[in-house]
Amino acid sequence: MTELSLAAGPRPRRLRASAVAGFAIVHLLALGVFWVGFSWTGVALCIGSYYLRMFAITAGFHRYFSHRTFQLARVPQFLLAFLGQTSAQKGVLWWASNHRHHHRYSDRVEDIHSPVQRGCSTQPSHSPLRVSFTRSRGKSSAALFLETSK
Repeated sequence: MTELSLAAGPRPRRLRASAVAGFAIVHLLALGVFWVGFSWTGVALCIGSYYLRMFAITAGFHRYFSHRTFQLARVPQFLLAFLGQTSAQKGVLWWASNHRHHHRYSDRVEDIHSPVQRGCSTQPSHSPLRVSFTRSRGKSSAALFLETSK
């Protein structure tokens, strides 16, 4: 069995202008509190939105799409994928394939998330899509729609 090796060395990090702009805009918009005012309802909405999205990442992207821990019908599957997409952590297929790759090569040179290999502060801004790891799950219509609608 041939094993895929990505040991060509670390690639230079490239920043996408759209990602940088989106990140900057979101943080600059937080300054809007000086014009629209502070409210505890807004704080509660932010906290609730955060926990809902983190649930979608943990239960949806991680446990369902990456590890296939449980089964869902198409509508709840689509809703978890859609909600996870709102957390701005790239597409569901990208996330699941990179996470599977991470588990396959944990703490080895090929591991794209290894703190042992790259330190804790160097997460790649983007990595190539490894379609071979998503084929075992099959590409559902909901996941393909969300992945191609970016």
